[in-house]
Amino acid sequence: MHTGTITTWAGIITSLTLFVAQNTRDTAAQTQQGQQQDSNVQSLAAWLALGNHAEVELGKLAAERSTNPEVKKFANQMVEDHTAFLAKLRQFMPTLDELRGEAERRLQPGAQPAAPDQPRTLPAPQQGAAPRPGALPAQQEQAQQAREHHGQMLQIANRAAQIELALTRQLLERYTGPDFDMAYLGQQIVAHTHMLAVLEAMKNEGPREFQQQVAQGIEVTKHHMGEAQRLARSLADQEGPRQEVKTPVREKATSPNEQ
Repeated sequence: MHTGTITTWAGIITSLTLFVAQNTRDTAAQTQQGQQQDSNVQSLAAWLALGNHAEVELGKLAAERSTNPEVKKFANQMVEDHTAFLAKLRQFMPTLDELRGEAERRLQPGAQPAAPDQPRTLPAPQQGAAPRPGALPAQQEQAQQAREHHGQMLQIANRAAQIELALTRQLLERYTGPDFDMAYLGQQIVAHTHMLAVLEAMKNEGPREFQQQVAQGIEVTKHHMGEAQRLARSLADQEGPRQEVKTPVREKATSPNEQ
């Protein structure tokens, strides 16, 4: 083989080596970016799921305790609509059922909350969490750290949502009859105002499919809030002028972590 030919092939091999190395770095960078985006969307979906799960549970409570047909109808609609939205969120967070199952177990009578120094560990996001082929060691470590961080954030968010739901139930269960209906509707107006703000903040985040679900959630949330306001006004008009209602005096509401 001529020297010129050898030199030519050596140059080609060197170029190919440099191309593969650069392509590996580019692929790893794209992989890391994709993992981060997947994890972010899963965290947002988990945030929405916790709020929707609370709406389902409180809707069941209201449907059971209310004696007003319209309030019962509204409560059942909350259960139906928020259950449907939870099903749509599942595509963005494969561990959604485990997250909901953890919350439901913590709400069972007699369930003992985790000690503050021994928090329960929720499943970390799966899609995009594990390093993909082509990831470099340093990026694998970053992916592992991101997975642990998101898992910790989900754990804290889940525990906070459980405590909030338990405290809200304790508050609503103090009331009966029309007072319960007004308390529930007032809570729904506040909760949907908060959820609307969260959805508005998320509407430009994540892939198009996620943004579409958020847009639908915004419209449904506005409808729910309007219905709760209409019902509250209707009940107030039916009752007419009334004296100030004193909150029933009972033992102090306790956090699940204090039980």
